[in-house]
Amino acid sequence: MSCEYRALTSDHLEVKDLTQNNRKVFLLEQKNLNLQTQYILTGADSCWLLVFDSDRKFVTAKPYLAENRSSFSFFIPEPFIVLLPTDQSFQFEHIQSMEIDQNYLIFKKS
Repeated sequence: MSCEYRALTSDHLEVKDLTQNNRKVFLLEQKNLNLQTQYILTGADSCWLLVFDSDRKFVTAKPYLAENRSSFSFFIPEPFIVLLPTDQSFQFEHIQSMEIDQNYLIFKKS
């Protein structure tokens, strides 16, 4: 799966800046010195946040639906997030880990 890489140096990210009018997949890597990063989803398009630890092992998938009209955010300590639009046809139920090959993500499944 092709993706666009972004290194995060801030303690927060306005996800709407990436998702509005954009159907790309993003690989986000936490490069700040904080214990966690706040992913602010208010105003963002519907998406999944696939969370991976420092060994690139799958931790969890966090959904966000744009119909949510209130303020919404996740605080995530893990360093790797794959931001995936909900309209992508992708099954992540059996993901164990990921590899990065240039601008492509390779998911290993069980």
